[in-house]
This record gives sequence, structure tokens and C-alpha cells, in this order.
Amino acid sequence: SEYKLKMSGSPDMTFASLMEHYLDDSRTRMKASTMQTKVSKANNYLLPYFGELPITAIDARKVRNWQNSMLKKDLKPSYLKLIHGELSAVFNYGIRYYGLIDNPPKIGGALRSLKMKTSNFWTLDEFNRALEQVTDIEARMLFTLLFWTGMRFGEALALTLNDFNFTNKTVRINKTKNRISGDNSITAPKTEKSNRTIALSDDVIEQVQQYVETFYDYNPKDL
Repeated sequence: SEYKLKMSGSPDMTFASLMEHYLDDSRTRMKASTMQTKVSKANNYLLPYFGELPITAIDARKVRNWQNSMLKKDLKPSYLKLIHGELSAVFNYGIRYYGLIDNPPKIGGALRSLKMKTSNFWTLDEFNRALEQVTDIEARMLFTLLFWTGMRFGEALALTLNDFNFTNKTVRINKTKNRISGDNSITAPKTEKSNRTIALSDDVIEQVQQYVETFYDYNPKDL
């Protein structure tokens, strides 16, 4: 039965069973926010196509057909690459722990889209015109921080007053705010390199200080 094949780690188990083993193993090594993304990619893009197939029946041709179906979806090239990388990671896991011989996604080649990669960013003039429309002091401060520092939105939401050094005009990034299964969670940044200290201009410092002056009975360690 499929249950016995799954429990024995047989190469004849279905892709869905291998994926379940892979995700269970990943949960002990990855942050909850990362796991949420992995599960989402599996449920939305991998299991619907490969789930019921025996893993030994999945070859480069089937992967290529899956790639063609994925290219018809309205997804960013960068996200398509991540989904393909997840599929390849599942097979690498199968090779290492369940006796698989090949990695069909690797043999089939990368999932490349013909869509042009474009970057959308504001000019300083566009930012200033938008800022003129913002009257809330907290929103203006957050808006200014995001534009001038390039920090991620979750990183900005996780900041506390203790993260600012008004003497050296810097802000420390060492955590991020995530929403996981409907709950807010403060965790370490996604990578070690995301821990950093960013220099702030006089204008940004002034906006933060103006915002801080509106606090009453505030603990600097609070969000």
C-alpha cells in the first residue's frame, strides 16, 4: 500500500509522500515563515501536477511539460525560478535519503520565462510629491524610512526605539515582522547578511525624532 511504501521510504512512493517527508524534515531546520512559503509552493504548484505520480515515473519530459504549464501562469520570472528550485530540492532530498538516482528538474533545465524583468522605483520628485499627501506623522516617518534606507516593510514594522542611535545617526536591523497563519510574529531576518546597521540622513533622523515626541509612557524595547 502507499502507506507502507511511504513508511519504508520506497522509490515507488508517490511524489506527494516524498514531499511530505521533505517538508517534515524541513520544519526542524527552518523558520515558520520560510515553511509557510514552502508549503504554499507545494500545494499550489507542485502537488496538483506531480502529487499522485510515483517518483520513479517523473522524468525530464514530465518536468518539461510542467514547466510549459507554469510559463502560462501570470507569475514573475523570479518566483518561477523559486518554484523550480523547490521541485529540484525535493528530488535532491530523495536522492540523499530515499535511493533516487536522478534529479529530473536538474536534467530538464532551468525554468526560464521570456518576460522582461523590469524594476519599478520612484524618483526623488515622485517620492516628495507622494509624501506631501501624507498627513499622519507615523505614516510619514515609516514612508521616509522605507524610501531612504531600502529596508523591507517587515523590518521597518519590527523596529523599536532601541534600534535607533540618534548620536551616530544609524538604525539597526536585526529582526523582522511576519504574519504566519494569521498571527504576527517577530523573528530574526531571513539571512545573516540581513543583520545590518544603516546610516540615516539628518532629515530622516528629524522625522523619527518628531514621531518619538508623540509617545507617552513608552518602553524603548516595545514595538
